[in-house]
Amino acid sequence: MKSKTILFNRQVDGQRVEVKAVILASAAYGLPITSDQDKYLAFQKIVSEIRRAHGKVRNPVGFSSAYILRILGLDTDAARTMRTSSSGVSG
Repeated sequence: MKSKTILFNRQVDGQRVEVKAVILASAAYGLPITSDQDKYLAFQKIVSEIRRAHGKVRNPVGFSSAYILRILGLDTDAARTMRTSSSGVSG
């Protein structure tokens, strides 16, 4: 089996809502790699910071790409990134 779909109904604010979750085997997208885990952990840090600051987290969770890059310890200066990648010099 490559995927499993689970359907269930909920009452939200007096309205019936159908919820669907699809569980996919890792073969569909490949196994996660280290950088996937790093991004997931950075996202968890963002969610924890929001919860600490506001008491709860709402969907969608908003953050800038520069912020997650800073958490990951990556360069957020796009101009510098463009210069170094075009010149073949890293760092």
